[in-house]
Amino acid sequence: MKILITGSTGQLGKTLTEDFNNIPTKKQIKIYTPSRKEFNLSSKSHEIVSFIDKLNPDWVINCAAYTEVDKAEEEPELAYKINSFGPKSISEALQRNNGKMIHISTDYVFSGGKGTPYKPYDKLDPISIYGKTKAEGEDCVISNLKERSHIIRASWLYSSYRKNFLLTMLKLHQIKGRNKETLNIVYDQISCPTSTNSLSKFIWKIISSDNSLTPQIMHWSDTGVCSWYDFAFEIGNLAFEKGIIKNKASLCPIKSSQYPTKAKRPNFSLLDCSESWKLFDEQIFHWKIALTKVLENSKRLNID
Repeated sequence: MKILITGSTGQLGKTLTEDFNNIPTKKQIKIYTPSRKEFNLSSKSHEIVSFIDKLNPDWVINCAAYTEVDKAEEEPELAYKINSFGPKSISEALQRNNGKMIHISTDYVFSGGKGTPYKPYDKLDPISIYGKTKAEGEDCVISNLKERSHIIRASWLYSSYRKNFLLTMLKLHQIKGRNKETLNIVYDQISCPTSTNSLSKFIWKIISSDNSLTPQIMHWSDTGVCSWYDFAFEIGNLAFEKGIIKNKASLCPIKSSQYPTKAKRPNFSLLDCSESWKLFDEQIFHWKIALTKVLENSKRLNID
């Protein structure tokens, strides 16, 4: 079996590559992790299709994405090229080659106006360019591959790799805490953090299972619910306790209206992951425990 992991240098791609070593059937699988220079979703469609045609993978795990939510408002063409047209080209090639695809999406395909956790087949109503491009990407993949496509929406993805909320908060806690400054964090945006560790294990579970039983659209996060304020507070407490940071900032909860951004964010984008959790025969952790595990097991954190 040949598996292509796009976005392999990103936080989820790196975690998937690491976890591959723990798969019992890894001797039967060959993974391909091209660099951005070798394979880029911003490339022309025929270049993407040509790459897929030559490799002819059994699976593509598409982790590559334009994830700069605010910057997407300024660069909509690039965001659409990477998040919509790129997945469309991949799925068109796989359609001919009989390949399958796992496409990673986001809770930002929803507006946040529902008020209860979003189920996989709820109507999409994105309120940002980023959300709209991801929603269109989903539609392209499903339209082309139908039952050979699996969309996984994740919320507030983080890890000890690359750029994400965890690493940003660790640095801000260190700097603001050292300078005795207060850190303002939004408290009225609600969802649940997702460790790349748990998402990676779920993805490999899907590939190694009977795909006829796997839903086409799935939601994934760790368990629980929190605000960005709750998440930042727990990051500071745990990291300080474990000696990862030497200083911890005082936090001030603020409303989204007090922290204006170019892109609108959903106020409540919690995902209903109950069906996905049923497919997963390993323990599902609360987001606080998942965060603890990331901080305890990581040797890559280097906070100045």
